[in-house]
Amino acid sequence: MLQTNETTSEFYIGNNIVIDDTEMMLSILEKETGLENIDLKDMAEFVESQKATKFYFDRALNGKNILESRSDIEYLWVDTGFLDTRDRPLFLSLINHKGYFSGHFIGTAHYLAGTVIKYYPENKNKVIENEDRFKDKYRRKIADREIPNLMGRYHAITEIKTNAKPEAATVTVASREAKIREYWDSKPLDITNNIAEILLVNNWQSIRGLDRYIKIIGVRIPQLIEQNKTDYFRLNHIRSAAVNTGLIDKYGSSVCVIYRKHLSFNLYTPQCIIERKSDYVREGFEAGADDLKPVTFMNDEVFDATAETLDISPRALGHIIEGRKDRFPEEARTLSEMAIAGKIRNAIDIGLKFQSCDQTYVKPSYSGRDGKIAWLMPLHINREVTEEPELVLVIVKNGQFYEIKTILPYDEFVKDKLTALSLYGRLW
Repeated sequence: MLQTNETTSEFYIGNNIVIDDTEMMLSILEKETGLENIDLKDMAEFVESQKATKFYFDRALNGKNILESRSDIEYLWVDTGFLDTRDRPLFLSLINHKGYFSGHFIGTAHYLAGTVIKYYPENKNKVIENEDRFKDKYRRKIADREIPNLMGRYHAITEIKTNAKPEAATVTVASREAKIREYWDSKPLDITNNIAEILLVNNWQSIRGLDRYIKIIGVRIPQLIEQNKTDYFRLNHIRSAAVNTGLIDKYGSSVCVIYRKHLSFNLYTPQCIIERKSDYVREGFEAGADDLKPVTFMNDEVFDATAETLDISPRALGHIIEGRKDRFPEEARTLSEMAIAGKIRNAIDIGLKFQSCDQTYVKPSYSGRDGKIAWLMPLHINREVTEEPELVLVIVKNGQFYEIKTILPYDEFVKDKLTALSLYGRLW
């Protein structure tokens, strides 16, 4: 049985094997084999029809029998049926997740054994010894196969770079960045649509705003882990994270979500909503998330700028007035640079006075790209301060000073960015 999930780029083999990033996996596989247009269905058919295609190991690479011992199994290596450009078999390495196995790393036995050593250096000598044993066992096991491998079904590309490093199993930085951009810009995830249907209060301007929020939680999780803020997350044995999103469902319960670590993107991606306590057990968590605090994006950041610490540099004004003039209301674009600069300075003066009386006037915004906080201040050009602003000033802290970086239109996108850090608060 094989299934695909177009939204999350997953591919299933049988009932318990999940390739969690098919595009990344295929990119590596085609690079290593020198083949093009590999069809995962061929691999799945090979895995399920041929003998000795699944190999189970513990953390020291001791071979395990899935029928006899499940608790200490850490890895499943699946024989892909493909060989690298040096005619070495390539395996898909998957992590045990309470009975189902997920991942997308591809490599030779030697490369994958090296990865095990990286995570469990205390087992280095045993892993090296067991790697040799596995190779001998593998050669014996595949002797009885009807089809040794899949290489005969595919045509090799005509040019193979002789200086390639097949065991590195890496993709280019440009390719990775493109995939990250695709993740952020793709249509809303299924899990986002499911969450939208159960919300008690939905302050988002669009489904994309909610989708961005669900995704940026995945950027925040590694920061919370690094800061050891365990009040905000739970980790299972494969470092998937349970998080309280801060959202409330129609019945007054917190919406908690399990996120899976995406090693290639260096972030976490949402996998499923936690609906009952048994979900924690199924996903390998030792404790529930009833006492988890709602996720926070703030550390100790406080907007405390004053007229003395807010640096309004000529360079920043030039960038806004000349480089971003198309963002101003049409009737303001004909104003002189001096007139526009005066409006900006006046907006900043009023904004700082309002902020001194109400600490929520200038609002924080969290970047899903770099995980940093910026501050947004209303910029009224022609409208009264009691109305919605036409624009917002983006302000960042640099050392002891605050700097103006740019302006943005006060549109649905910006409103949703602000809602992410003020789920039930009031916008301007």
